[in-house]
Amino acid sequence: MKVWIIAGMLALPAFAGAAGVPTAADAAGDVRPPRVFVAGQSPPSAHLPSDIPREVLSATSAAESRTRLRDWLDATAHVDRNGVDVGPGIGRLTRAQVQDALTYAEGEDLAVDEALLRDERAAERQRISDSLERRDPGHFAGVTADSDGVPVVHVSSDSVPSAYRTVLGESRSGAWVQQSVLSLDDADALLVHLNERLGELARASAMSWDVAEQKVTVTLPTEDTASRALSLVRGQLPEGVTVEARADTGLVVAPDDSSMRGGGYLDARGCTAGFVMRKTTDGTKRNSTAGHCLSLDFDGDCSKYSSRYSNHVSDGGSTEAKRTWCRYHPMEGDIALLTTGTFTPLPTFYYDFNQKRYVTGAASSRPAIDHRIYHFGATTGMTYAFVESTNACHGGVCGMIGMRNADRARGDSGGPWYAGGYAWGIHHGVHTTADTATFTPIYRYSPFNYEVWQQ
Repeated sequence: MKVWIIAGMLALPAFAGAAGVPTAADAAGDVRPPRVFVAGQSPPSAHLPSDIPREVLSATSAAESRTRLRDWLDATAHVDRNGVDVGPGIGRLTRAQVQDALTYAEGEDLAVDEALLRDERAAERQRISDSLERRDPGHFAGVTADSDGVPVVHVSSDSVPSAYRTVLGESRSGAWVQQSVLSLDDADALLVHLNERLGELARASAMSWDVAEQKVTVTLPTEDTASRALSLVRGQLPEGVTVEARADTGLVVAPDDSSMRGGGYLDARGCTAGFVMRKTTDGTKRNSTAGHCLSLDFDGDCSKYSSRYSNHVSDGGSTEAKRTWCRYHPMEGDIALLTTGTFTPLPTFYYDFNQKRYVTGAASSRPAIDHRIYHFGATTGMTYAFVESTNACHGGVCGMIGMRNADRARGDSGGPWYAGGYAWGIHHGVHTTADTATFTPIYRYSPFNYEVWQQ
């Protein structure tokens, strides 16, 4: 694999073992593909918000800093007539992003400044990912991170496209660049092809593309089905791509389900509502959820279900929500739309039990690998997880985002995946193991002329 040094507007070819070029392989003493570090415009510490409350920074322990930030959030809270806390944020971080950072700090036992710094690094990686996927989808292969959170940019090309020189030259945190066999679009096409090759096994499988390892992983419930899957896909891979087929007896292939703001409760299969959507042609409002919540046999026939939508107990009330349509399709995702009944829709969603916020943005491209995204489900409440794969299939549906370290349970299906007020997607279910999950990216609604309704 070739690696290029990106510095400012220059692109110079560099190769493993070249004199004076430090590589990851040199430092680790192994034979992993070399990656060349590119210095950023400022040290990472300079990326912290400048106006973190003084009382938070002066805390003598991580726990104390979290307590002081929560006290600050309580003291500066301002709840508007729609029940949303619209108090101040910190620096470039909105109120919602600060609340999410506190949740993350509590979950990882971090000091507040460390959590905010990690958020800034993640935002930088996502800025690079969004820009490159938009400018050069034919070559862009994804963004991962090294152990320090520095971006690793993957490109499917024999030379660095000019868009990379522009975007990475503006990077604040520095970056690595590494060649990939497949672009993200190529990886999507490969997974759809392999999904078709699996035939009847596809409905019992989970599959993902790992850009860092250049590997496809196929998971099935038994050793026998995993072996059969391996024999079906092994000869279908391009040169440089490997495949791993594994058995996981704990794999549950059915999406999560049990029992109009986004995040409300739906009695159809005990699911959760996602986000309020707006039709781009005439402004019609609909609520969203997972397609399988409205189709008993996962066959896309929405005529089988309508649902009763209920607010959280802090607001109360419910209304009949009739199905508009749903999709459970290899490349259209697991999505559905419901009417808003007798309720007046709002561009808000429940991000935790009885807690609401406005939608302020929505994804039009994929998240970076290891990006932290939050989820609300009627069963598990507010949790967060990290992006594991941006090319994932599950139960015959592809084009989804795979998450690791995910808490999720039956009843969470259809719920919102978000960061701050930014809408990422609609919860589908399990990914490959008990602590993973998948969601359909919210931009899968775009071909049907629907977008997330924003404040």
